[in-house]
Formats: sequence, C-alpha cells, structure tokens
Amino acid sequence: MNRKAIMLFLLTLILFSTSFDTVYHRTTFSAPYGNFPPITAIEWGSLVQPQNVTPGDFNVPLYVVIKADVIGASLLSTTYQPFGQALIPINGYILSANKTQSVIVFFVTVPLNVSPGLYKVFLSINYTYDNSIFEATTQIPIYISSVIYPKVIFQWGNGEFVSPGQGISPLTVTVENPSNKVVSNVIISAELPKGIYSLTGSRIINFTVSAVQPYSAISVSQYVNVTSEISPGSYRVNYTLTFTDELGGVHMATYNNGTLVLFPKEPLIAKSYPISLKPGQISTFIVYLNSTGALLTSFSVNSQSVMIVGYNVTTPITFSGVLPISISVYVPYGTTPGIYPLTITGTYIYGGTQYSFTIPDYVEVGINTTGPEVVSLEWVSYPYLGSSSQAELTVFNPLPYPIYSVNVSTHSVETGQPYYVIQEIPPYGNVQIPISLLVPDNASSLLCLYFNINYYSEYGEFTSSSKIIVPVYSKPLISLSLVPSTVVQGQQSEVLLEIRNLVNQSLFDLRVNVLFSDIQVVGATNTTIYQLSPSYTDSIPYSIYVPPYLSPGVYPVQVTISYYYSGIQNTQVFTLPLVVTSAQNGINVYISPSTLYYQVSQNLTITLFNNNNYTVTNAFLKIFTNSQLLSLSQTQFEINAIPPYHNYTITVHTFSPISATETLPLSLSLQYQTPNGFVTYNENLSLLITGLISIQILQPSVTEVNGSYIFQATLLNDGNTQANNVIIYYPGGSTYIGQLPTASPLPISLTLTSNSSHIPIVILYQTPTYQTVNITYTYNGPITVLQTTNTTTSHQNLFGVALLFGIPVIVVVIIIYLLLKRRKTDENI
Repeated sequence: MNRKAIMLFLLTLILFSTSFDTVYHRTTFSAPYGNFPPITAIEWGSLVQPQNVTPGDFNVPLYVVIKADVIGASLLSTTYQPFGQALIPINGYILSANKTQSVIVFFVTVPLNVSPGLYKVFLSINYTYDNSIFEATTQIPIYISSVIYPKVIFQWGNGEFVSPGQGISPLTVTVENPSNKVVSNVIISAELPKGIYSLTGSRIINFTVSAVQPYSAISVSQYVNVTSEISPGSYRVNYTLTFTDELGGVHMATYNNGTLVLFPKEPLIAKSYPISLKPGQISTFIVYLNSTGALLTSFSVNSQSVMIVGYNVTTPITFSGVLPISISVYVPYGTTPGIYPLTITGTYIYGGTQYSFTIPDYVEVGINTTGPEVVSLEWVSYPYLGSSSQAELTVFNPLPYPIYSVNVSTHSVETGQPYYVIQEIPPYGNVQIPISLLVPDNASSLLCLYFNINYYSEYGEFTSSSKIIVPVYSKPLISLSLVPSTVVQGQQSEVLLEIRNLVNQSLFDLRVNVLFSDIQVVGATNTTIYQLSPSYTDSIPYSIYVPPYLSPGVYPVQVTISYYYSGIQNTQVFTLPLVVTSAQNGINVYISPSTLYYQVSQNLTITLFNNNNYTVTNAFLKIFTNSQLLSLSQTQFEINAIPPYHNYTITVHTFSPISATETLPLSLSLQYQTPNGFVTYNENLSLLITGLISIQILQPSVTEVNGSYIFQATLLNDGNTQANNVIIYYPGGSTYIGQLPTASPLPISLTLTSNSSHIPIVILYQTPTYQTVNITYTYNGPITVLQTTNTTTSHQNLFGVALLFGIPVIVVVIIIYLLLKRRKTDENI
C-alpha cells in the first residue's frame, strides 16, 4: 500500500512539473516598446524655456521626458562625453512618473575644456510595465553651445581729448552684450599703458558690472592719473574679461585689442555761437580763434543743408590773441524749419607741430509764411559761362490752402519765355517746372537769381518774391580715371578710382557709386571722401573679380558722383573704359565641399592643379574669409613645388559658430614662381554654411498582428537644424510628418502591405535652403509574431498560474487512487 502511495506521489510531481514547465516556456519577456521607450524631449535648463549650455556651466539641469513609467535613470559615462569623469555615472531624479510618461532631471557640470559641438551619451533607465521591471539603454544627443563673450570698449569718460600730464581723468569701460542672455558679475581687469596709473598707483585697474541685459550695453568709470611719462599716441590695452552666464558658468578670456588715445595739448581755443534765420535770408556768425602765436594753415565750413556763402579769412595766416572769422550762410527757400548742423574744421602749426580742430555748430531755421517761393533749381545740363542750360525749378507753397494761376518770372538772366505758369499748388505742396536759362559770359561762380511770383487764392490776388543761389562753372570741376585700366580674366584685382579736383575751391562730401558692367565687385573700403582740396587727387580702391568666361574687350564703368561745391550739391555721371585681357594663369583651384554645416567640425579640401608643362615652385597660398562666420585651422600655406599636371591637396579644419544659413565669400590669393617670372593669382569663391540635418531610424521592428505587418521605429534628427516637410514613403503608402526638430525623438508606426525580409523606407525632407533630400533605409531584421495582446508575465505570477494547472492534476490523481482502492475491495469480496 505504501509503495502505491509513493508511486502516485511521484506521478503527481511529474505532472505538476510538466504543467509548470509548459506555463513557463510559453510566456515571453520582452520590452513592450521595443528596444527603448520613446523619448519626447531633451532640454537644458527648462522644459518651458530651454537654454543653451556652454563649457564651464555648473550643475545645469538636463531634462529628459520618456513615454514610460520610469523608476530609475542614469547617464553612463564614456570617454568622449562632454561631462563627468569616465566610469562614473550621473544619476537622475524622477520629477514625475506615471504610465503615460516620466520627467527625469540630471544635474550636469560641463568642464571648461570641452569643445562645443554635438555629443552622444548613453542613457540607462529602469521602468515598469504590467507589474514587471525592465531595463533599457540608448544613446541621446547632447549639444554644447559656444560661449558668446561680451565686447569691451575703452574711452575717456569726459567726452573730450585727454593729453599727457592732464592728471586725474575719468576712464570709461563700456560692456556690450551681443547675446540674448543676461551676463552677470562682469569683471574687466585691465593693464594700463606705462604713464597711466590708478589712484592707488598701480597699472592694473579693475572694472565691475553687476549685470548686462541682452543686446544692451552698460558703462562704468573710474578715475586714473594721466602723467607726463606718457607721450601722445594710440596705445594697446591688455585686459582679462570674466563673466557668469545664466546657468552659473564662469567664463574668462584675455584680449589685447583695447585702445586708448592720448592727444597733444592744443594751444588754440576755438569757439562759435549758433544763429537763427529764415528761408531766403543770408546771415553771418562769428568764429573766435584764440592763441598765443599759431599759424592757421587751413579753415573750412561744411554743411549739407545750409549754403556757405563765404568767410573773411585767407590761409595761411599767423595771429596772436583773438582772431574773429565772419562766416556768411544762406538758407534756401522751402527749407523745413528746424536745427541744421555745421562743421567748422581747420589746421594750424604751433611750436613746429601741426594740430587740427573741429567745432560743431548749428543754424536754427524759422518759419517763412510770406507766400510761395522758388526753393531749388536742379541743372539738367550743367551751366557754363555763355551757355544756354536746361534746369528744373521747384516752387513751394508754404500756405495751409491751395493757390492757383501761379506765374513765375525772373529778370536776373534771360529765360526761354517771359514767365512760367503753374495751374495749382496744393497746401504745403510743391511743383516742378522746366526752365531754360542763358548764363552770362561774365557771371560769377555763384549766380544769384531773383524770382517774382504772382498767384491767386480764395482770398484774392497776391505777389511774393524769392531768391536762390546756384553755381556756374567756368570749366569742369573734377576728372576721373581708373588705375589700372586693364584687368585679367578669372582674376581678382584691385583698381583705384582716382578723383581730381580741377577748381580752386575745396569739394565736400563726395559720394561715389560705381557700376561695373559684367564684372563683380568684391568690396570697397570707403566710397565717401569728406573733403577734396583744390588741385588734389584722392582715390577709392575697389576689389573686383573678372569671371573667367568673360570675353576679352572693353567694358564700360559708370560712375555717379555727388559732391558739394560752394555749398551747392552737384551730381555728375561719368563713363570710364575698363579693358579685360585673356587669363594666363596655369594653376586651377578647386574646393570641396562647397557646403559646410555650422556648429560642426569639418574638413575643407583645397586642390591645386598644375596644368603647365613645367614645375611651379615657391608657391604661397593665403585664404581670406570672415573669421566671425568661419574659423579655419590655418590660413597660410607654403608649397615647395607642384610638378606638371599634378594635384596638390590641402586640408583645413573648419568650424562655424553661427546658427543661421549664410553665404560666405572665400577669397584665395596664390603666388608662385615660374620659369618666366613670379605670378600672382586671385580666386573669389563662396561657401554655403547651413544647418546639419541627420535623420536616424532608431529601434526598428516589424510585428505581425492578425495577418497585418506593422513597422515601428523612432525618428531622431541628431543634427543642429530642423528638417522641413518630412515625408515617409513605405510599401503600401506614405505619411506626412511635417517638421522634425532636433533632439526630439518621434515614434512612428506604419502598416505595410508585404512581409518581405527587405523593407525599404524612404525619408524625404527639405533643408533650410529648400533643397530636397532623399534618404533610403532598408529593414533586414526579424518579424515578430504577436500571439497575445499581453506577452509579459510577472515572475511573481508564475507560481499562481502553475497552481491553476496543478489543481486539476491532483484531482485526477485522487480519483485514480479511489478507483484503484475500490477495485481492490471488490476483488477481496
């Protein structure tokens, strides 16, 4: 009996273990989200107002939002990550967590020696799903931005010149914040030039600014002692700038670009007093010069709105004491009431040294309500002595009501008709009429024209008069020429526009506009000349590039120049010839790639091809570009030799700190030695700098559910700029995504029409420059067959499930035992 009981017990254990094994091995344990739950946000500083993190920022919160119930998270340290030490993870804090999503924050310190750029770090999490705990690890993009330093300007705080030996003087430092973030605790530690000391006798002086708001500037001043140890001149100031950003990062940089200027003591005092007058009047004001014995070498008065009639001083002149100079000015009719500036300048010699002075002054113009007036006369053909010239007359109505039947006449010179009629002039309006004038042979350089005006209004018939002064030319005033007048195909050259003053008076405020036909203007340093003295020649340099496809020949250059002569503005147009000759350069220059990505370190390849049948030697290549838009690891290269028909390749490391698409000019200057002599060649190129778009498909999987095939993955743009008009094409259809920002994972789910082992996925998007890009991915992974809606079973529930299977087995065994016992009883009977 005991033997049978033991056998039944063993049979029970076997059946129970079999049922347990069946339950255990038919339950699959896999993460419900694939390899990693979807990440919906990665932001520095705040989820609401994200900030840029820079090297040196301390204890900065890094927020990560995950669509899972996270119970633990850490950033795993690697040798290339931008924070922490190797093998020391950074634990995260769970701010909120539920079945929908979790918000995790990591407090990160970015060392000062970290380079700006995009990094990928490992994120490890533990999360729960259906009463089970899962662990997953993935890479997330981390972007470190460049530090934007404030700009510092040194200047004397009293707004005047400071001279050696002046003593205690205020020194002002202006701090400009070019960024969109507040900078605080700004400290400028400056080393003053020898001869300038702080009030404690030190050459080191510190300036402190508590905070500077975005796109603003703050000035602070301290007194320094300017001794006679220093001489007049311009001095460099070395200084160290330290500041704290909004995230607590402390940044420091050293510069040597500060400037302080000390002027010599001026042994001359100049004063003037403003005057008031009305349109159509000539008035005089006095400039007083006071000196103990100066030689006045030049004197001039300039204004763009007030006509300078003359002044009663001839230079050079030596004086001691007060020298009064009378200056007569004229305000034309129609001048709007207001304040109009004058600039009085001069040069003088005292003690063998030449000095200059500038006096700002102004003229106050009042209101003229006497009636309509001739306010200007613009020459259509330039007036020369004894010539008949065409002009355009402007008549202004200063009255608050219209005037009619306006007759304009003059007896100052002969005109083409006795009078000119204007039907109507509206209130405060003006009308232009053509007029023909005969300039007398004996006319002075300034011709005074008096006009009589008869007109009607609703109040009756009235008469008014006005006067204008116009210039008359006895000969051409200026001459223009191009030097050199010949340029070469495919080369960048510098040509000078030479302007010569042909009259015995200075010309002022010369403004030049040059139009080159079929030739590109690379740059011009200055297109304005403040003053051109009599019989003097000045020049304006232009850097031009002649395209290599431009045919040899003569190309016109149109020059429009405006200037003031005797207080009158004149405009002239010249056409100059420029000769283009065939290129003789034997080196071809190629650059690759033509597109760079900002805030990403890249290599730029420059290839020089020698298409001559001889070796070129002693080559020197120099690259010119805007260093604020693109930094280059090297800009000058020396090349010993390039054999005939050979390439010479140069690799330059580049980095662009900007954050918007720009077209950047890139100029190359190449000099090399040939058997026939030394050759200089210039090439003007351009680079497109734009944002990087790098779309990755993460955690791809294909699942079969009730005969349908579902492709699931996460899209991640780990570049630094947003992708636009994103469309996904797949077997069976397409999906429009729209915009895909950076560092913003986007889960996708696509229903496929086939179960092929090779599934093509095509992603189409547009760049910031509206270029369309296609990227093709092919999925070659397994296809998971989903048997139940919940394939995850908790370890704690295994025994309960097995027990449900085991109870029927035990009942069956008991029934068998009872039947066997009953059978034995029947046999005994």
